[in-house]
Amino acid sequence: MADETIDPRYAGCPQKHAGSSQKPNAPRPIEGVVITSIKENVDDRQSLSVYLKASDPFFAGFGQSYVTKTGRGVVKAWHYHLRQTDVWYVAVGKIKVGLFDARKDSPTCGVANEVIMGGGANVTLAIPPGVFHGYLTLTEEAVLINTTNAAYDPSDEYRADWNDPRLPFVWEVVNR
Repeated sequence: MADETIDPRYAGCPQKHAGSSQKPNAPRPIEGVVITSIKENVDDRQSLSVYLKASDPFFAGFGQSYVTKTGRGVVKAWHYHLRQTDVWYVAVGKIKVGLFDARKDSPTCGVANEVIMGGGANVTLAIPPGVFHGYLTLTEEAVLINTTNAAYDPSDEYRADWNDPRLPFVWEVVNR
């Protein structure tokens, strides 16, 4: 695993894009992040959802696919990759995803977004390289399927603490 600090290539955004006032659920989506609604086909025998096809515009190739199971209240954050694209699908449960664009050359550098997945929000989330990501489990258990365009490479994983003040995101459930 890479150093536990933010890689200097992604340690901050130019002032014109600085996102210190950026709030989750921002109307401005992060450049390159793709959220796709998934059709659930249901009949008296089953339900079937296709979450990823080679013909999807965001499909970047296949490297590996894995399943992560987490319990209520678990926060798995933050990390990003320089080369790897992640495609997430929640098969069981519900999660709150945090995204933060730390790519200096991105038009959305400094933007934070929140995405709810699972629990009726039947979507696929494609996360490009250079975008910090993580999630909070909102249900007793969540099962996340991650399909990547490259096999796991520890030298391509960069981390920050879940509560790093440079990454403006509220992990708690906000009552409205």
